[in-house]
Amino acid sequence: MSAEPFYILAIDGGGIRGVFPAHILKCIQSRLKVSLLRKFGMISGTSNGAIVAAAVALDIDLEKVIALYREHGEAIFKRRRFWGPTRFEPAIRSRYEKNALKSVLNEVLGGKTLGQITIPLLLPATDIGNGGVHVFKSNYSSEFTRDSSVLLKDAVLASCSAPTYFDPTTVNEYLLVDGGLWANNPSLAAVIDAQKRLGIKIKTSERCRLVLGTQGHAMG
Repeated sequence: MSAEPFYILAIDGGGIRGVFPAHILKCIQSRLKVSLLRKFGMISGTSNGAIVAAAVALDIDLEKVIALYREHGEAIFKRRRFWGPTRFEPAIRSRYEKNALKSVLNEVLGGKTLGQITIPLLLPATDIGNGGVHVFKSNYSSEFTRDSSVLLKDAVLASCSAPTYFDPTTVNEYLLVDGGLWANNPSLAAVIDAQKRLGIKIKTSERCRLVLGTQGHAMG
């Protein structure tokens, strides 16, 4: 008798186009007539994909996420005005302010911490302090509790902080930018952690991943 399949949801980044995976997941949920939270054993998301991943992890109505993209997308990606004395200022400052994005994340995710998430959730970021990877994780392993008190909205903001577009985000002692610098498709990071932390044995011939992106999607 074969083991029950272990399904992983991985959502790429893509700026305002991050609304596409939200639409696809909403359609899937409508067809299945069941919460996506009950279908996946692990969820991962990078950059704007982290917003959708976090919403799924909290079982938030995806229509709300889509509406927020529609209503606030222009404000989030509104170019910053430069009044500085030098023409080089745009080259050394980020293109967009983060206030609108922070407001949206606060509205969607509130004050939830990663320690309150009930499903394995991974949100890749990049530590520019040491040039290494930084993966936020919910408390699905007793061996890893570093992020228990980290606000989910702060972890998502860090994963969304694409260099030159948004300023870096400080979370505790870490200075972080977009996880897309090394894991724009976070599926491999999720597969590795599922095997390492959860003991899931995922054979190449039995991969169960749903990868959603903004330049195409793949299932395998």
